[in-house]
Amino acid sequence: MGTPRVAPPSLRLPPPPRSSRAVTPPTVTHSRGNPEGGDVHASPLVAVAKVGVAATVVGIAFFLLINRAPTDEPKKVGVAAGAATARPEARRPIEIPLAPTTRTPEPPPAAPPPRGNGLSDDDWRFLEEFSKLLMNPLARPTDPQITRVEAIFRQAGEDLSIKAALMEGYFRKSHEAISGRRFSEATSALERLKTLNPQEPRIYEFETMVRAGADDWSGTEASGRKYESLAGESNLGISYALALALARLDRTAEALSVLGRPAFEVCSAGPAAAAVMTTCQQASALRTELNATKAAEAGKELFESERFHVRFDGETQQGVARDVLFVLDRAYVRLAGIYNHRPATKIPVVLHSGEDYYTKTGAPRWSGGQYSSHDGRIQIPVRGLPSSLPREMENTLVHELSHAFAASMSSGLTPKDLNEGLAQYMEGLRFETILSPRELKVLATERRTDVMSFYMLSLIIAQQLVVSRGQSSINDLLLAMRETGSVDGAFQKVFGKAYEAMKRDILEIFWRRYS
Repeated sequence: MGTPRVAPPSLRLPPPPRSSRAVTPPTVTHSRGNPEGGDVHASPLVAVAKVGVAATVVGIAFFLLINRAPTDEPKKVGVAAGAATARPEARRPIEIPLAPTTRTPEPPPAAPPPRGNGLSDDDWRFLEEFSKLLMNPLARPTDPQITRVEAIFRQAGEDLSIKAALMEGYFRKSHEAISGRRFSEATSALERLKTLNPQEPRIYEFETMVRAGADDWSGTEASGRKYESLAGESNLGISYALALALARLDRTAEALSVLGRPAFEVCSAGPAAAAVMTTCQQASALRTELNATKAAEAGKELFESERFHVRFDGETQQGVARDVLFVLDRAYVRLAGIYNHRPATKIPVVLHSGEDYYTKTGAPRWSGGQYSSHDGRIQIPVRGLPSSLPREMENTLVHELSHAFAASMSSGLTPKDLNEGLAQYMEGLRFETILSPRELKVLATERRTDVMSFYMLSLIIAQQLVVSRGQSSINDLLLAMRETGSVDGAFQKVFGKAYEAMKRDILEIFWRRYS
């Protein structure tokens, strides 16, 4: 069944840049100790385990700067174009400090035994150098060094002291990957740690940080609860991570319950370390937000499917809610097949049946919808609609849902023009059919910088990438953005060329062809 467009796509205006609240992933505390929970076999590597604990006790702070290009792009409806100019949005840093633990490490054995395990002198010299490297809490082992320790560990019959050094090396590699937003690499290091000792709680502390940094809120909850089950206790960082994850999953009551844990009593106990105070401030802001949400949602109906939950901000319209769910579920199946991906959590949809859509979202008056990469919500104004959803709204929902898929795959790093181009392409728009020959010539020759031109050029870029490289390459590209933490890094990995160079090549062909 075909669906008419709300307005000519060439007249769809992007919103002017606006500020929006950034979601700050949690402050995660971690502890270091003997991964087996017992005595470490004495060897030249005793110092490695000892320093691994001591470094955490004094507090190693890593700050993850997540520069995220938001995709808070409203769906555009018909207005005269040319009044505004598309401008890139600022990238905002988000900090994730690792706070020190308060646990007391177990003392190491008094003296090392003689060398053994059939290792050569060269192996022992390497291990001693490796242990000296790890004496520096900020040092990062290289991949070849880790590979050699793995081989020595197997050769030595899985000696526990070498195992402790290897685990510390994996943790260091995970730190490095997290700081570079290479979440796939960090996850790989954590999976190796699980093969060495799946019952080590610190693994799941790190994994909680990785999942939160990647906006994987279901994964954040799972890893945080796994940590608590193994550690037999909660702490401030993990408790905040759980509360944040539950809040982003729209489980308001559960999130408030977690924020009421005794772990947060430290926040009112007087002066504390900077990392602790940061977490306390974030928790207080989240508590205020959730209480406001709880009050606003009291008595409102929630309409759910396997993939979405739909909530009204204003008067409930059951017919509209059912139609929205039907359209979204159908679009979800289609986009999941195209992108070969399924978002990890249900996507929340807020239908604004009141005038406050514009004041609450900051969207301009001509906006027909919005997706926010920060909280994963699709927000649609439905005030004044009939009791059932008009067919032309389907394009709006498909457009915003495409943003949700791109954000899930790229961890919010999809460039603004490519993101808008893909969303238009997924609606079924093609630049040759929506622009007349005269409009194509004007677009190719006048090199305008108005909003209409921005959106049409975005569609051209996305369409030509899909046609020339295939949808599977686009999917690989989005996933590579998440893995590398870099737009150019992803383009270099998948296409062998930086993004701006790719765009220039596509647009030069367009300009030559249609001018």
